[in-house]
Amino acid sequence: MVLFKFTNRQLDVIDILKNQTFSQHNLADMYQGAIMVKDIKENPDSIHQAAHSLRELQDYAKAFPFEVIECLSLVLKYEVKDDYILFEEKYKQILQELINLDNQELTEKVHVLVDFLVRRNLHNFRDLFVNSDKRAEADG
Repeated sequence: MVLFKFTNRQLDVIDILKNQTFSQHNLADMYQGAIMVKDIKENPDSIHQAAHSLRELQDYAKAFPFEVIECLSLVLKYEVKDDYILFEEKYKQILQELINLDNQELTEKVHVLVDFLVRRNLHNFRDLFVNSDKRAEADG
């Protein structure tokens, strides 16, 4: 049996998530599961299981967009490494879905998170707003 130990930063995120009002699904459990399957080397299916947790989060993007952006903000701010993040494309898909909801307050929150990611040298996230700006120009 493998004993798993979370880092202090990961425990902070788990505590914050447990106190969220998002009751449709336990985000803290999803986050814990994603970390555990990603970090347990003996689990040959770990990457697939962590990706599944992100897909579950994506499923809630339309119904609970503000809770999802809050969760993503917490997770990414604690888990991002300079120049690299696991599942970059999946995070981009979720953020794009949130932008597509066309809610100004939500888009501003996504923009803040994207700015953070770009400052961490994850420049591909900038494309989310370049593409949405082009669509706005075409529509306008």
